[in-house]
Amino acid sequence: MIQICNNYLQLNMYTFIPQSFTPMGFKEEFLKHFQYGHEKYLRHISIDCVIFGFHTSELKVLLVQVKYADGWALPGGFILKEEKMEDAVKRILKERTGVDDIYLKQFHTFGDPARSTKKINKQFLKKSKIEVDESWMFDRFISVGYTALVDFTKVVPV
Repeated sequence: MIQICNNYLQLNMYTFIPQSFTPMGFKEEFLKHFQYGHEKYLRHISIDCVIFGFHTSELKVLLVQVKYADGWALPGGFILKEEKMEDAVKRILKERTGVDDIYLKQFHTFGDPARSTKKINKQFLKKSKIEVDESWMFDRFISVGYTALVDFTKVVPV
């Protein structure tokens, strides 16, 4: 059961999700990202944020609607070449959710080569009718996980 609740979409009693939208021109945006993103971002490293929200007896996890696919994901992204990792995680969370000014703590690094997203990225591109043979996004990535615990009534994503 999904319902709108205080600027969140509430999916059962375990998940809170900010409402988001699908941007125009996503094919061009993603083609550019897959072809030239490595010029802007560090290769092989990404950040994922796990934001736990609590209030009274409920515990929820912040998810964002994936703008280019049918699904939900943890807020995540890439580190700019000249950016500190601590600054990157704050920027990524702000850009993806509108949430800022919360304490984030690094909790784990995920580096198993078997967790490659190459197949997923190629399937997405094929489904979107975007042709890319080679991309930095097909390489192995190490993801650094950050977490926060917030009162979800005081943190309102946009």
